[in-house]
Amino acid sequence: MRMKKFTLMIVAALMAVTANAQKLERAQLARPMQNRVSMTASPMQSKVNSVTRPMQGKTQSVETIKQIKKARKAAAVSSIDDLTGTWMQIYYSGFDEAILSTIIEITKTEGSENSITITGWWGSWTEPIEAKVDIAAGTVTIDPQLLYEYEGDSPAELINVTTEGAALIGTIEEDGSISFEDEWAAHIIGGEQSYEYALFTMLVRPNGKMNYMNNGIQSADVYIEQDIEEETVYVYNFGDYGRAIELTMNSDKTIEVSSDQIVYVSSNGDFYIYGLNETADKLIDLTATGTETTITFDQAWTGYADSGYWLGINSDCIITLTDGSTFVYPAEIEDVAATPATPTDLEYEVTPKYGPRILFNVPLQDVDGNKLRKDRFFYQIYYMKDGTASAYTLKASEDAYTELESDMELIPYDFTDGWDIFTEKEAKRVYLYGTDGWEKVGVKSIYQGGGETHESEIVWYDIVDTGISQVNTTQQNGGKAFNLAGQQVKQGYKGIVIKDGKKFVIK
Repeated sequence: MRMKKFTLMIVAALMAVTANAQKLERAQLARPMQNRVSMTASPMQSKVNSVTRPMQGKTQSVETIKQIKKARKAAAVSSIDDLTGTWMQIYYSGFDEAILSTIIEITKTEGSENSITITGWWGSWTEPIEAKVDIAAGTVTIDPQLLYEYEGDSPAELINVTTEGAALIGTIEEDGSISFEDEWAAHIIGGEQSYEYALFTMLVRPNGKMNYMNNGIQSADVYIEQDIEEETVYVYNFGDYGRAIELTMNSDKTIEVSSDQIVYVSSNGDFYIYGLNETADKLIDLTATGTETTITFDQAWTGYADSGYWLGINSDCIITLTDGSTFVYPAEIEDVAATPATPTDLEYEVTPKYGPRILFNVPLQDVDGNKLRKDRFFYQIYYMKDGTASAYTLKASEDAYTELESDMELIPYDFTDGWDIFTEKEAKRVYLYGTDGWEKVGVKSIYQGGGETHESEIVWYDIVDTGISQVNTTQQNGGKAFNLAGQQVKQGYKGIVIKDGKKFVIK
């Protein structure tokens, strides 16, 4: 029997983590989330020691930054004075292969009418740098100059990688943000070593402030992006750790924070955000409540790593919008009868360590595309054996779903047990038990609205003995490629793949 339960005792920086490490490891097997900015690593806090070439194939991450929607449009820049103040630097890191953020301060350079001083470029530990401003042309120009210098180390300068050391030129956008298209680097003076650090950088005005830790004594400036269509708020630099955390906003002004998000990365591992219960002896899902201008977290939270380290207890965490900005909460959805849309993107795979699981999307809408209420929405799993279709029961037992208190057939839309059943908005992931002899696995949506129950059709997935499903039919497969473990692989994957029922070796 596999151990699944775990307890976090906040009494030391190093703790026993066998069960929780399994849980975190299993959580990381999730399908990559859609429409989320990925934050997976921390800024380098030591000397540059790598020789690299400009990175290729990162255009999608760059476009993610460029398409960031702002909750509040900044005013257009008409003078150099409009550039002074606090900014959020958001950039794609070549070192960390992640989108990161940090706070910078811009002031007018003393004795100059057309220059600004930027403090905190690439982090507060770097030296202030100067930039020339041409308001008429709408440009900010940064010449190569000292970026940092540590005792006993060679100094490093900020350079433009794309044009071999020429000035880095930013464009002042109509909304007041500043975009640097070219790649920049920290270059060891003397030319022996160079390091490509960023492919694209954007400077935007922070839209709020987050008070955190020690009963709100400390604070950190953050940049907040609200995606009204997705009912989501992204908080950059959450907890002053440089990462982006996604918050889901509900119509009743409750706010959900998924606990599988990375809040910090260090040599001690990946730190996932978790809430703490009242006695701080157990990890729980993090929730918050809101008003039009603030989001207040209902529990203290910590960043917890499978190495056993934690970031400490962060309490009285409040995000407050500034400059008259407000949050927009989704409208209450009317409780009416409706037929739910059919689940999509159903996949079946067998993981080497944890066995079979299914991944699928459950659209929170009816067949006509109208949004439906989460509290009325369920989904149900089916299987086919010996040609007979049956509903699958999730058994609450020591040999199966140990985190369930009772057997379950209808799974609530947002339900997760933190071990076998996971949810990330529409994306669902469920581990399966007792699948011997299954020929197919299926799932359907169920909506109990307006006093009526309506169901979608069952979407089926064929199971093959190898654990690789639907790789033998081009129409079903859609040209997808899978590795030998039955996992779909993306373009650029190297090794043995199965596509349209045939094996290929990609080198």
